[in-house]
Amino acid sequence: MTHPNAKEIIERTKDILVMTYNPQPVVLDRGEGCYAYDTDGKKYLDFAAGIAVASLGHANPAILKTLKKQAGRLMACQASYATQEKLEAAQLLVDHSCFDMVYFSNSGTESVEASLKCARKWAYDTKGPHCNEIIA
Repeated sequence: MTHPNAKEIIERTKDILVMTYNPQPVVLDRGEGCYAYDTDGKKYLDFAAGIAVASLGHANPAILKTLKKQAGRLMACQASYATQEKLEAAQLLVDHSCFDMVYFSNSGTESVEASLKCARKWAYDTKGPHCNEIIA
């Protein structure tokens, strides 16, 4: 850790961010593919290659090109509006799965909530209104 601000960045991070993981003694600066680089330029193999929904590696040229193109047009829009890109993505999922409809959500929480609602609707439609309990 020779970068002049690395130690300060780590200490300030501990002071003002709630750390849900044990902080590492490294300040990451950039990434490329499956590698991450610290502020000293040291290369690390990033076995996570991102985190959670962003596990696509770092700075992939094709992804960057697509993100830049879309960011120059429309970043995001609420679910009640149609877009060509949303339709194309949904069609791809329908064409390559056993499902005939798609539900895009913003988070895992929304996805779980939607699946519970679908399960309740199915139970209501097939078993009747008396079947309304979910055991989790």
